[in-house]
Amino acid sequence: YGITKNFNFLFSGTIYYFLFAYICFTLIGSLFGNLKHYTFSKSVNAYYVGFPLLPKQLAYRKYALDDIMAIQVLGEQLIDEESKTKRNSFELNLVLKNLKRVHVIDHNNLQGMLDDSEILCAYLNVPLWHAKSSEDSTSINWKD
Repeated sequence: YGITKNFNFLFSGTIYYFLFAYICFTLIGSLFGNLKHYTFSKSVNAYYVGFPLLPKQLAYRKYALDDIMAIQVLGEQLIDEESKTKRNSFELNLVLKNLKRVHVIDHNNLQGMLDDSEILCAYLNVPLWHAKSSEDSTSINWKD
């Protein structure tokens, strides 16, 4: 400004590079903020959900593996009001010793959910609680 007595130097390439860098860093930050990484670690005796490159202290959900009493698989029916159809969905929960349920994941494939939960039960040495529910997805006709 001292030499040209105007601010045109700001509109040279420099400000555009800073603006481009700001947009890129914002997009990268939002991408990493939406990623989830589920970890069951016996070495730190914890289940946590967080981004794997961050330290374990920064995980945003953390529970001790010793507090897990069982793995629970529940079924629910999701109803689409517009198409008048229903479909089954299944969720996997951790049951803690204080009887609190901790939601881990949802899935629409019961067999895949049961396979994964059996592996997890063997790893944690806890029982599987499976609330039996309808396994087929069917369409229903609603009566008006």
